[in-house]
Amino acid sequence: MIRTMLVSLTVIGLLVACGQTPATRPADFALRYSWREGTVPPRYHYSYTITVSPAGEGLMELVPGYDATTVPTYRETFVLSAVQLDALHDKLRASGVFTTPWRQLSGMQAPIGGSSQAVTVTAAGTETSVADYLPPDQASAGDELFAAINALVPADARARLLAQHEAFMAAYGG
Repeated sequence: MIRTMLVSLTVIGLLVACGQTPATRPADFALRYSWREGTVPPRYHYSYTITVSPAGEGLMELVPGYDATTVPTYRETFVLSAVQLDALHDKLRASGVFTTPWRQLSGMQAPIGGSSQAVTVTAAGTETSVADYLPPDQASAGDELFAAINALVPADARARLLAQHEAFMAAYGG
């Protein structure tokens, strides 16, 4: 038993060292995605994060306005099954998330006034980060990645968060 575990850990270590992720979902597989609205008046601005733990516990947090210390944070939880986590890992692995040398356009960050998004995925002890504004040869893969992560949040949970944001905007003074 211990020998099998050591051999498995060695294989995982070799795969990571070679820049590959194991074919099966590693125990530490997790992600953190963030999206931030571009420059708009405070009542319309918001940002949100989506996190998924290795156990499949999902959380979407939406923060209205610009100053998170003075506004509420709206939260919705969800759970991904082992089958859903495996499918997500397989999709990310097949799309090259773990092996692509991701890069932003030369000198490019979020344009002034533009929205931005990024994700960090943890797998087999390695963190892979992908940010917005990718060069043309990576743009569609990045868009697919961001869309797949956003699709993890159940529609009813997202609708509740957006309804809370709508209420915030309606009640916003000034």
